[in-house]
This record gives sequence, C-alpha cells and structure tokens, in this order.
Amino acid sequence: MRPGGASATSFTASTRPIAVKCPTISRLKLRHVRRAAEAFGVCHIEMENFEADDLIATYARHAVEAGAKVTILSSDKDMMQLVADDRVMMRDPMTDRPIGEAEVREEIRGRTRESDRSPALCGDRPTMCPACPASGSRPPRS
Repeated sequence: MRPGGASATSFTASTRPIAVKCPTISRLKLRHVRRAAEAFGVCHIEMENFEADDLIATYARHAVEAGAKVTILSSDKDMMQLVADDRVMMRDPMTDRPIGEAEVREEIRGRTRESDRSPALCGDRPTMCPACPASGSRPPRS
C-alpha cells in the first residue's frame, strides 16, 4: 500500500508520463529541438517516464566506469551532485563557466548561508517543488 492507503496499481494508474504533463508550449519547443538535433545529426535520447537528468546521470556513470571523462552542459543546479574529481565536470551554458568540485562546494556554502530560503520548506519555482503548508518564507525558530 502507498501512503494514504492507495494501492500500487491505483497509484500507477493515476500517474502519467512526463510528456503528458508537459505544457503545450514546452512540447512545441521539444519538437523543434528534436528536429534541429536530427537535422544536425546530433544523437538524442528519450525514454518515456524518465526525466532527462536521470538519463544524463546514468550515461555519465557508465562513461566514467568505462574510463572516460564527462562534461555535462547544464545550468541545472541539481546536476551538481554528479560532479566528481576530474572525472565529471559541468559547464554552465548560460555563462560558459566550468563547474568543478570547488564551485560545487562554494554553491553549497552559499545555499547554507541562505538556509531560510530552503526549497524543501518554501518551495522552488524553477524545479516546481511545492512549499510545505504554512511554511511561509520565514526561517525555522530555534
């Protein structure tokens, strides 16, 4: 049973693939991106019910296990958890800035200084993480 008494079957039946949840504008953008990738001969991978970051993490892990070095081109801060030594790096396409372990540590320090704005409590619009009820934007009391 799932939380709230829902069975696994009813839980699965009520969830839809990511593409169905995707707003119309995003679907239109994705169609153009697919067409551009095909026109330029760029390999693109899609799997129903999997998010892009899950696929990127899996391919990065396999590449590292095979001895390759990986650079992930993304401005998604969630991808920073994949950065490791000199084997997995990131590059922010918005700033063309490389992101290694030192930059990840600095980002984490910055997040800790701003802990009163924790996405886990107050929500995070870019990642569509909802806020906890009645959390507001105030820091927890000590």
